[in-house]
Amino acid sequence: MHDGSRTPDDVLLRSMLGKTMGFWEGLRSRLAEAYPSVREEWKFYGRKYGWSMKMLLGKRNLFFFAPQNGWFQIGFVFGEKAVGAVEKSGIPDRMKKELRESKKYMEGRGLRVDVRSPEDVDAVVTLADIKNRN
Repeated sequence: MHDGSRTPDDVLLRSMLGKTMGFWEGLRSRLAEAYPSVREEWKFYGRKYGWSMKMLLGKRNLFFFAPQNGWFQIGFVFGEKAVGAVEKSGIPDRMKKELRESKKYMEGRGLRVDVRSPEDVDAVVTLADIKNRN
């Protein structure tokens, strides 16, 4: 994923994500059902960081997808209103704590979710809904 000459495709993702490819496919499917206009945009951030995908609703960034070896990470940025909604949500307390303790930037607060289980996928769907509504 650190080769800028090849945009990732499902074949490359499957080899990298392994069993979590099903989680990624399920997440994509759930988002497409909830938000028919959702679209993916790959970007290469250099050899050190490699490829990441932005999941977009219109021009708005919903989250970043970063494939890893055997799992993937989803990165969100939430404004203050959305942070309040996350605090009231049913996502795991450890995620709420990470968001609460993250540095506040002009764009908001960041939260990274390491997706390794179906429960992590559910949390990402909840967070995407919060992001979309706030």
